[in-house]
Amino acid sequence: MSAASPTLSVCMIVRDEEANLARALDSVEGVATETVVVDTGSVDRTLDIAREHGAVVASFAWTADFSAARNFAASRATGDWILVLDADEQATATFRERCRATLANTPAEGLAIPVLNLGDRGELQVGVSAVRLYRNRERHRFEGTIHEEVAPSIVRAGGTILRADLPLHHHGYRRSEDQRKGRRGRNLGLLERAHASDPSNPRYWHYLGLEHLSNDDLPEARRWFERVVSERPTDVLAGWSASLLCEVLVRQREPGLAWSAAAFGTRAEMGRVTSLVRLGGLSLAEGDDATADWCATELESVQAGATGDVGGRAAAVETLRAGASWERGETGEAVARLDAAVRAHPDDAGLADAFVRREEQLHGGVAGAVEAMRRVPCPHVIAASLGCLTRQERWAEAIELTLRWRVESPYAAHAMLRAGRRDDGLGILERLGGAGRAHALLWALEQRDDALVSRLLEGAPAVWGPVARSVAKGERVPARLAWVAWSWARIWLDVRGFDLTRRLVFSLPAPDADCAASLALLLYDAREPMRGLAMAVGHADRPDAQEMMGLLCHDRGDTDGAARFLRARAEAGEAPVRVYAKGAEALAERGRGADAREMIALGRRARPHSVLLAKRSTALEEER
Repeated sequence: MSAASPTLSVCMIVRDEEANLARALDSVEGVATETVVVDTGSVDRTLDIAREHGAVVASFAWTADFSAARNFAASRATGDWILVLDADEQATATFRERCRATLANTPAEGLAIPVLNLGDRGELQVGVSAVRLYRNRERHRFEGTIHEEVAPSIVRAGGTILRADLPLHHHGYRRSEDQRKGRRGRNLGLLERAHASDPSNPRYWHYLGLEHLSNDDLPEARRWFERVVSERPTDVLAGWSASLLCEVLVRQREPGLAWSAAAFGTRAEMGRVTSLVRLGGLSLAEGDDATADWCATELESVQAGATGDVGGRAAAVETLRAGASWERGETGEAVARLDAAVRAHPDDAGLADAFVRREEQLHGGVAGAVEAMRRVPCPHVIAASLGCLTRQERWAEAIELTLRWRVESPYAAHAMLRAGRRDDGLGILERLGGAGRAHALLWALEQRDDALVSRLLEGAPAVWGPVARSVAKGERVPARLAWVAWSWARIWLDVRGFDLTRRLVFSLPAPDADCAASLALLLYDAREPMRGLAMAVGHADRPDAQEMMGLLCHDRGDTDGAARFLRARAEAGEAPVRVYAKGAEALAERGRGADAREMIALGRRARPHSVLLAKRSTALEEER
């Protein structure tokens, strides 16, 4: 840095981080004026690595208080600015390129910067924005024993906090890191003690919910998030709690409440982007193009002055726009949007998967994958195309593509397993980390390989064991864990493992008739309508079967059948938007305008935030 540039101290607190520390220190070389490493009791080579990198090293007796350790590190810093960096993080190239100019020109006292999480395979996951850069002043101090923050002290002192696009990468949410550090149990214990000392603080409610969600304890996570939203709706964390509550409710198969939670989050500042993405995804899953378009428009308005994961938000906008176009029958427009978006964001795996799936639907099976790879031959499109080949049971072609492009994915592993290359397939899944382990466990359950099931459950999430053992024995899973069996069924149906998918659905704590109806609807949504119809026959009195048969009738132009089945489904209780919208459309075409209006009225009570149903209501009223 030049003499006129602000100086930067990087402050770290560490313990037994020999596996990560060098990467973090290397990432700030050339940016940091000094690095302060405060050790809280390492017994490995952490301190040697810090000294080898020229860091200022100090020791601090751990008191189960992250703020105390952070503030001690800051007290050793001499720079004009402080960057708080953990050993399992690293400054990105973008950070290094922009940091100097940003610090020299900002009037802020603190800068909120993106902290982007990387998964087991290095894939980019959801991130957060946090104040990690702040001016080195004595009055700027961290608060909170865990999930500590410096922002409140900056605001109290009259300082301004601005956003800056200086992203960090965080490797620490990998399951291997969680297990190594015992993070789950440690964090929960610290939060419970903090909550006990300040029980009315919604900050601890939010983070308790987050910790339980990380541990897959959905009932407890839901309890804490609901408390923030209902009791402290104006708190700065309420929108973020609502976004996470939406995730919990989706997994628990309560879509109506999930819509309400996401809608709440779209009105908040913190958590708004994630809530818009979640609401858009919910609306597309229910056939509501208008709400998806609204969410995309709102995301575009956020983009205008946004920093952080701007690319991710832009990709979300295009995914929603394309999905809405597809729902309206504008298939060419949808694919063209996804084509352009994948070219603009080639590192977005979700976008590539959406592109390939639409091409698959448009061209019919493998031809869609071939077309997608011809148009955009990037690694994520290749990996998604393996999914298309797998769904068509073209194992040999999937293996040939895997070997030629050296792309590893659950689809590639599945092709290997189906072709009898067990060791190769399981080897790929092992290298894929947590997601791969789930696929390996499902393969073991399908093969009824009890020894492999037991081995894969070692070190796996606690909720996996009871579900896997129940499925292996042909028993019902505990009601509180039904969401696990359902999510596994969706995963395994995507690779066309029909037998295990059926076993998983029939393990749900419900009568067999309801399980059969749920499986029928699941098959319809997986574009296996005739298999779904075979399951639905004989269960026409069950809501999911009514929905499946009504949608199939609508697809085939049978307005009488669509009107009959979808109306019955709507009268059975809360239903997706598509039931009300397509049911009303069929009723109107049969000349039953009053019944169509009643159908839409039912829908608006179930989905009051649906833009599509509001528009249909207005249109039907105008036609009277």
